[in-house]
This record gives sequence, structure tokens and C-alpha cells, in this order.
Amino acid sequence: ARDDSFPAPWDDFDVDPEVIPSFVWDATFKVSSDNMPQETYQTRRLMLSNKRSVWSDKETVLRLVKQNGLHLSCVDDELRNNRDVVLAAVTNTGHAIHFCPKSFRSDEEIMIAAMQTVPSTFKYASASLHVEEFIIKAVGFSGRNIEHVSRSDRTNRVYLQAIKQDTGVIECLPRYKLESVSFVEKLISVAPPELILGMVPVSVRKNIDVVTAAVIEDPLL
Repeated sequence: ARDDSFPAPWDDFDVDPEVIPSFVWDATFKVSSDNMPQETYQTRRLMLSNKRSVWSDKETVLRLVKQNGLHLSCVDDELRNNRDVVLAAVTNTGHAIHFCPKSFRSDEEIMIAAMQTVPSTFKYASASLHVEEFIIKAVGFSGRNIEHVSRSDRTNRVYLQAIKQDTGVIECLPRYKLESVSFVEKLISVAPPELILGMVPVSVRKNIDVVTAAVIEDPLL
């Protein structure tokens, strides 16, 4: 049964309401031996013991956050500032980024690990990380991450990687990009040529270099 004396601490953190839905308590802390490996069952009982020593021991904490990164919300402040603990938590679930100090949002390895499970955590990355190579990795996890990239940082490489991951990102392209023969040639290599040719101006569609690139990608055109 649930131990109501055990705190639900996430109210003290920068958490989007949808990240911690009402059912997460049971999913995270419920003690039940039904269909649960013995080791996991014992771990849950250990957590519900409500002994603060559990949350201040690094070895124990690492084991807990590797099982469920949201346990980072219960960890003592000192260990919540520990990079090893934070990295283990966000590797399990990117949502754990809400429970660590915001200083970690400028740590590239931490943010990359978070995006591997929850791509949308890119929007929490520090502005200091918004350089081309990092942004390309971010849109590689989800093309829609480009929505959180300033227009000045949306380079050709960023657009192409985002569209390669999610063709729907084409709708984010400014018109002048589709008027550039050199860009359209590259675009055809990451998105369906027929789709691209239907979007570009006639002058670009008839360009010999564009036609050649399209036929190379799709000889049946």
C-alpha cells in the first residue's frame, strides 16, 4: 500500500504539469510484488522506508536513479548536485532534467543524454549550448526541436538535418531557401524529390542541376 508519509517533492522544482501526471506516484513508488522482480520489489520497499540515509548514499542513489530517473526528485541536495547522479538519472529519462540544478542545462553530455530518451528536453538547454553542432544533434533526435532554435541559428545544415529526421519540418523553411538552387539540390538528398519539386518555383524545378539531383535520388521521376 502507498505510504502517505512519504513526500511527493516535485512541487519544489521547475516541472511542466504534463511531465508528472497524477498516476506517476503509483508508477514510481507503489509497492507491489505482483509481476515485479524481487530486486525491484526490495528497492521500492527501501525507498518507502522514508529514511533520509537512503537518499544521501551515492551508491544507493545511483542504483535508484538508474532504475527510474524521476527518483532524482527525492535525492539529498548534495547528491542532486553530483554530476554522476544527474547523468545516470537523465540517461534513464530525460524528464529528470527538471529535478537537477539548472546549471546542468549547460552541460552538453547531460543534455544529449536527456534528449536520447526525451527529445523535447532540448528546449531546456542553456543558450550557451546553442551552437551549430549541438543544434544539429538536437534536431537529429527530433526535427521539431528546430522550433526552439532562433532563426539566426537555423543554418542550412540545421535545416537539412531536421528535415532528414522529420520531413514535416519543410513547412518551417523560409521561402528564400526554396528559391536557392544549391540548397534545393541538398534538400532533395534528404527528402522525397517529388515533394520538393512540387514546392519550389518553376525556375528552380527546371534547373538542370536540380533535375539531375532529383533523378539520381529517384530514377522513376
